[in-house]
Amino acid sequence: MNVVVLISQATYNRLQTIAVPLEDTIDTVINRALNAYSKHKRVLIQRHEFDRRTAFDNAIINALIDCPDGKDNVKSLFERIHVDIADYLSVSDYKRMRGNVRWRAALHGCRERLVKRGVMLAESPKNIWQLAEWVYKGKKGSLK
Repeated sequence: MNVVVLISQATYNRLQTIAVPLEDTIDTVINRALNAYSKHKRVLIQRHEFDRRTAFDNAIINALIDCPDGKDNVKSLFERIHVDIADYLSVSDYKRMRGNVRWRAALHGCRERLVKRGVMLAESPKNIWQLAEWVYKGKKGSLK
């Protein structure tokens, strides 16, 4: 099925500048532009997810550095971290997922990643998150 679409002369001229003469149709040029947009949008989403994970990781580390011995209970830690990551949160991040608010579940995922990297201790007591000693002692002097 074909659809008739009206476009401005300026838009048509722009399409002509990216068309391959005697090869492209309006449809192929528009499809190429849409494909490029989709690819660009995926890259932006991936970059946003990377920036978000990095912001979450940094928020956890910075909040724990301010605590005695680099450790704190999860409840008070989350309250302080929420202020730092609020710009990265969307409406859906406040919805519940398996009994937990999504942004809090994301922080648990960040903790697991930081434990694997050796930045946080896995064997800290229940509901206590703790930085590895090398991180706490190394950062404490340089960030203050």
